[in-house]
Amino acid sequence: MNVVTSNPMRLSIVSLLLVLISSSLYAEPVQRVIVAVDHSPPYGVVSEKGHVSGAVVDIMRELQRTIPMKLEFVACPFSRCLKMLEQNEVDVMGGLIRTSEREQKMQFMSPPYMMLSSSFGFMQEQTVTSL
Repeated sequence: MNVVTSNPMRLSIVSLLLVLISSSLYAEPVQRVIVAVDHSPPYGVVSEKGHVSGAVVDIMRELQRTIPMKLEFVACPFSRCLKMLEQNEVDVMGGLIRTSEREQKMQFMSPPYMMLSSSFGFMQEQTVTSL
């Protein structure tokens, strides 16, 4: 999968890079980036053996082709991934929906590299009774 296909995507990847290294501009260069991956296909897929794949993994691997960094992927349940991100145990997590609460604890890319929307719908069955 070639993730860098359009100018907006390139801009998003550059934005992601800036977020990754912004906190260490005056420190040593980023050598290792720890990426949290939760099982949420197609964005993150964790196999029974712990192998990770999906859109977030593809995007990070594409970044690695142009930036000298070592990627380390950590498979974790969603809530654990969030906690690890908040506690600086991991550097990046993809696929998060931006909320004001999360903005207080995390740095989000702008513009986002992908827009998430809910595909859930709710239906109610009506029963008709005849007299």
